Amino acid sequence: MSPARKQNERAPTTLLIACDGDTDVHSIAEDLRRAGLPAALRAVVFSVADLLPIPAPAKGRTQPAAARRARERTAQALEGARQVADRAAGQLRAAFPGWEIATEVQADAPAWAIVKKADGWRPDLIVLCSDNRSTLHRVLLGSVSHSVLVHASGSVRIVRPPRGGTAAPPALVIGIDGSPAAAAAAAAVARRNWPRGSNVLLLTVVDPTLASVLGFSDDTDDERDAAARLADSAAAALRAAGLTVSSAVLEGDPKRVLVEQADSRDATCVFVGARGLRAVDRILLGSVSASVAARAHCSVEVVRS
Repeated sequence: MSPARKQNERAPTTLLIACDGDTDVHSIAEDLRRAGLPAALRAVVFSVADLLPIPAPAKGRTQPAAARRARERTAQALEGARQVADRAAGQLRAAFPGWEIATEVQADAPAWAIVKKADGWRPDLIVLCSDNRSTLHRVLLGSVSHSVLVHASGSVRIVRPPRGGTAAPPALVIGIDGSPAAAAAAAAVARRNWPRGSNVLLLTVVDPTLASVLGFSDDTDDERDAAARLADSAAAALRAAGLTVSSAVLEGDPKRVLVEQADSRDATCVFVGARGLRAVDRILLGSVSASVAARAHCSVEVVRS
């Protein structure tokens, strides 16, 4: 058995796909077709009614009229969420006949419902669709995708509709900074089954301005060395998975450069680790990964090992 085949056996096999009435399920299907996923896996389509559940009255007690009406509204919202989940699951079953797809609905705040469901089930990957309505909307701290991205304990993929056609092989960008999180992102890509002609850029972005401001005089050289070692190690595994691999080291703000490079390459997806090598990035809870996920024009997968 080839090394690539052994790696592909550890690709994601469980997905939690969150959707609501505005979700572009077609875009999710097209994106997941090009995500290197196996032909057989288990997925749950999860839809949340954005209302808090109202408990039933205790036995023998009469419920106030306001609480009764609230329960009726919640029941109606749950039925709407169920219809959304059923429609989405039907579309995904048509696109992926080998997948085992179930549905689940819940009444709660959407972001926290998704996080709690993922914490309980532990899927390999959480999938959400960005609406891309505006830059302001994408960076709002209260957005569902941002909240899930920051608080979920597992990997999260933010799906965006492809800007061009889907006939070309996937073009990927992996952010490499020498950290264990970046290594996990590269390993996640290497474990998947990519179509012939797929390519990946291992991109290291060094920010000398940040190092100077924070007083890390040797930080950029250390980061370059660590990233170079990781890129060399990752490249072999990525080539074994059938990918054409290139690498680059650029200077600038990683949040900006990663997005610009993905845009210039018409990338299918950017893979980043949840935490960076720098102490400041760890303190800011993965600020680079969250910013790239918010601003990129392509899909972004934030990998947690």
